[in-house]
Order: sequence, then structure tokens, then C-alpha cells
Amino acid sequence: MSWLADDHFTFIGYREYQLETADGDDVLRAVPGTGLGVLRSDQDMSPSFGKLPPAVRAKAREKTLLIITKANSRSTVHRPAYLDYVGVKTFDESGEVVGERRFLGLFSSAAYTESVTRIPVLRDKTSQVLQGTGFSPNSHSGKALMDILETYPRDELFQTSVEELIPVAEAVLHLRERRQLRFFARRDTYGRYLSCLVYLPRDRYTTQIRERIQRILKTTLGADTIDYTARVSESVLARLHFVVRAAPQQTLRDFDEVALEQRLADATRSWTEDLAAALVEQFGEETGSKLARTYGEAFPRLTRRTFDRGWRRRRRRKDGGGRAGLHRVVAVLTRRRG
Repeated sequence: MSWLADDHFTFIGYREYQLETADGDDVLRAVPGTGLGVLRSDQDMSPSFGKLPPAVRAKAREKTLLIITKANSRSTVHRPAYLDYVGVKTFDESGEVVGERRFLGLFSSAAYTESVTRIPVLRDKTSQVLQGTGFSPNSHSGKALMDILETYPRDELFQTSVEELIPVAEAVLHLRERRQLRFFARRDTYGRYLSCLVYLPRDRYTTQIRERIQRILKTTLGADTIDYTARVSESVLARLHFVVRAAPQQTLRDFDEVALEQRLADATRSWTEDLAAALVEQFGEETGSKLARTYGEAFPRLTRRTFDRGWRRRRRRKDGGGRAGLHRVVAVLTRRRG
């Protein structure tokens, strides 16, 4: 908390809560007179008001001291971003959770630009990730992993548990050696939104690709709004971060993460890359790759756009005919080789 108070957090609201049981349900009730700032008005004290939904109820009893997430509302001061929510749980003498001290506000720009090694919570978290992966901080892989964590979306780094972070960080580390898209999704602790990370080869990234990905996420998840940030640097990878929210009182649809990743990969591959894949499938790795280098850029741009549009339409219809055009091209090359 002293780090937050040292100009790393703009405090906008505060309130204390007591965790009680009423009619067999957990209830989080505001303590009258403790509200400050945007939370200064006393909360409705009716028995039903503070009842917790099932997803929240389970988290309320977890013996985790610190909660860092996003609130449901945007700030009306400073900048129009979703408010940051920092909760500190309170415990009784037997170690059971009995309440919470809740702070609402916004992390300052310094919180987003400082090294993770200088931020107490993140310093401990990155150290645990390194230990969990087995990499020495001074090894090549350890330094590469630290670079991934330093440039990871800072809000995600604050909110993601070590157990969730380790497999993602390891996958991104190995992804640097491959030209492929990877998709990672994390549900908010309280089930209010879905955080989606998309890594793809930097030379594939365009505004059109980003918009295509947004459309797929919106239709697949039944989203109401999607916020995004993009990071394109000297790295071989571009990274997109989408925060997907449902309409008020609604929930996002369940989805198959592997199938969604494949759909995104299909939507972001170029015609040339699909041709190369079809050639390798037909002729094997060595010959197919050689043919792809020879003929990949040999076709007129109009031909490639025509096949590309037809392929995507067929993919949307899921009729399996998306590669038909490419296989006709492969057949032509087969006859040419013969």
C-alpha cells in the first residue's frame, strides 16, 4: 500500500465491507460511514442487496490477502478508463475472511512504465514465474522470459495469478522461434469480462487484421464491447490485447479455446502462406517449401485476392471448400513439374 501511495495510484474511492451470512447466503455489506470519494454515499442495507453471485461468493471466502482487478465503471476524472479495484481482505483471529477494504482509482503512468523489479507485487510474481519455469535469471531463456514479463500488458500482469501466467509466458517464449498465431484467454476473477491476448508474426499485423480478429471475437463470444491495445516493436511478434465485455446483466458465451485459436489463425494467414501449406501437404516439407519459395510470389495480386476472398467465405460457411482454389493451383504446379 505504501507503493500505491507513493504517486503510483490516484485514489478516487474507498469503502469498508463486512462479509456476513444471511439466509444461508454470503452477503458483502458496506460499513456505514466508511465511504470516501465516489464511494462516500452509504449503500442500500436491504437484506438482498449485498448477496453475492456464485462466482463472486467462492472468491469472497478465498484466503487471499490482496485483490487487484477492474471495476465495472469508468472513471469520470483523470482519464476515461475502467477504474482499478484494489481490495485488501480482513481476517478474524481464526484466519477466516470477514471483510474487505476496497480502494478504487487509477494506476499512474509510472506504474505502467517502471520495471517490474521495482514494483513489490510484480517483483514477487516474476520471481515465482522464473522459479516455476526453472530458468536462471542470468540464462538466455531467463532473460528472454523477463523481457516477455516486462512488456506484458501491465494490467494483466497485476491481475493474473502465477499459476495462470507460467504456461502463457512459456508458450510465448517458444513462440518466438515459430511463425504462428497463439491465442490466450483469461476470465476476470469475478466473471465480468474476458481478457484475450493474441500473438502473431509482426509482418502479418495490419489494421485490417486487427479488425477481423475483433469481429470474430465479438460474434463468437456474444460481446457488447471490445477494447484493445496493440504492441508492435522490433520483436518478431506483434501482440494484441482485447478486453471483451458482455452487455449489462448478460454473460459471454462459452467457447472452445483451441477452435477459436484455429479460426483466428485461418483469418490472419495470407494466401501465400496457405499456398505454402498446401504445397508441403502435397509434396512434403523439402519439395513443398522449395516450390513455395519459387511460386509463392509469382501469381498476380488479383489472383491472390480472388482466391483469398473465396477461401474466407467458404471458411465462414464451414463447408470444407476453403482450400479448393489452392488445390487447383497445386494441381497446375504438379502438372508443370511432370
